[in-house]
Amino acid sequence: MACIDDVTGLLNERGFVKALIAEIARTNRGHNEGGLLVIFGLENIDMIRENYGEEAMFRALVLVAKAMENEIRPMDWAGRIHDGQFVLLFSDTRMEDALTRLQNMALRLNKLSLIWHGAEIHLSLSLGLKCFQQGANAHDVFQHASQDLEAHRHNAS
Repeated sequence: MACIDDVTGLLNERGFVKALIAEIARTNRGHNEGGLLVIFGLENIDMIRENYGEEAMFRALVLVAKAMENEIRPMDWAGRIHDGQFVLLFSDTRMEDALTRLQNMALRLNKLSLIWHGAEIHLSLSLGLKCFQQGANAHDVFQHASQDLEAHRHNAS
């Protein structure tokens, strides 16, 4: 249970980092083509917490988690690593193979709304991504995906 997020049931940061390191090790040993790390940021989590309360925020997190779980293959990994930050690890895939799937997923996730005490709360997510191949380092992959997320956040504001 030390690797599972209490709120969403997804992997927590510890569990996800272990999965990422293991997947990159498999790639570096030549057991797969590589993968894709995607970081989603729930942009309006603070607004939800401030305007609707902690319980609404938790419900929003669970809604995003369930939607993400419905989008991934059994061989992929999903986690929540910080307050409103989610991660997906697409195993044994290349960017060009996952791009259409990822774009469609991002569109569906950005259409999520939580109905809370009669109010509709639209959930707003941004994303960053980084593909990896043989020779990759988990820390570098995660850092590049985080920087991509921040660049998208900066361009959106």
